[in-house]
Amino acid sequence: MKFMIENTLSYPKSKDFRKIVASSKQLFEMKVKSVFNRSLKSFCDELKFKNAMYEICFTQKNISDISYDHGYSELSSFSRSIKARYGYSPRNIRKMTKGGFLHLFIQ
Repeated sequence: MKFMIENTLSYPKSKDFRKIVASSKQLFEMKVKSVFNRSLKSFCDELKFKNAMYEICFTQKNISDISYDHGYSELSSFSRSIKARYGYSPRNIRKMTKGGFLHLFIQ
């Protein structure tokens, strides 16, 4: 699992993890689901969003750079995804966290 957390920005596929643990696809997916109570994709997506939120809230990095670093080729797609998940655009989240509303986004 350490590998999964450290490599979320490269978004490895299930087959990459299976090579490391020498497991069949079905067995590996069952193990992930039993540990995390969700699919591998869902787990990786959650890490991706948490990493993106960390960068939005705690760095001065340009939001378009954050978007690109997390696998989005279009800023608009990244903004829609963040807004759908958290209810606010990345730009509004950044403004709100600077205004003392960080607790709304950190879970």
